[in-house]
Amino acid sequence: MTAHAESTDSAVFWVRHQGAMRTAVRDGDLTPHVALDSLQDYAGLFAVGPLEGLRGEVTIYDGVPSIATVAEGTPRTEASFDHRAVFLVYGATGAWTSAPIAEDIGSLDALEAYVRQAAEAAGLSTDEPFPFRIEGHAADLTYHILDRKGDEPHNRARHQEVKEIFSASTASVQMVGFWGSTADQGVFVHHGEHIHVHAVLPAADASGHVDALQLSAGDATLFLPVEE
Repeated sequence: MTAHAESTDSAVFWVRHQGAMRTAVRDGDLTPHVALDSLQDYAGLFAVGPLEGLRGEVTIYDGVPSIATVAEGTPRTEASFDHRAVFLVYGATGAWTSAPIAEDIGSLDALEAYVRQAAEAAGLSTDEPFPFRIEGHAADLTYHILDRKGDEPHNRARHQEVKEIFSASTASVQMVGFWGSTADQGVFVHHGEHIHVHAVLPAADASGHVDALQLSAGDATLFLPVEE
């Protein structure tokens, strides 16, 4: 895999999180754990998580927020830090390696396997969390935006019901993802999974949590952080 580095002042990457997926989905605790404006001074910030009250999705791509909500069945976004998140995983890096995705990827499981392989080839430990991103075109993309109504108690079954599902084809996308170790499952990745991915679709003025995707070989580029 041929790669090149994009450097800034510091090549150190970091990942942090506030709140936890399990307390929201399993326990129904929807207390907001982070004010986004407390993070806006971090250079090159990337972040994903659900909006306060599970009434939207938070995606931050290279320091630019995309707050996705649903209005009359239509996605809408707002570029504002004036929001809070139920839980959030966030991070940044001073340098990225990049390489075109060299094979067709038809599912999140396949993307997880590809990211693992690429990370190990780049010398990254998959026992520790790290950010990654993808830029290019998706042949197909399915994503959701949480759109919880009212104040009913929340649980796993209810969590599925509050998802508004959308799709896009042959779309230009920017995807931000976080790799989580086994210890991070239930915190910012689901149990049995290692990636949490959101997408920003600039042409559609939309963003959200990625549920399914199809990437054709050569149509998108994977970026991984560089170790110090």
